[in-house]
Amino acid sequence: MRPDAVGARARVSADVERHVAGLREDAELGFSAIRIRNVTLNQQFFLEVLRGRVPPALCR
Repeated sequence: MRPDAVGARARVSADVERHVAGLREDAELGFSAIRIRNVTLNQQFFLEVLRGRVPPALCR
């Protein structure tokens, strides 16, 4: 799959704030569950960043 095709179907970025903003938008649309996938090998860093940046309201 071409990188531009992936970006058309998923939020792809190294910018944490872009992801947080997107998650807020998803929550405002009324989704009852939001799944987040990390495709890098550094899972621990990914989880620590999310824990520190994702608004608590989204972590219910």
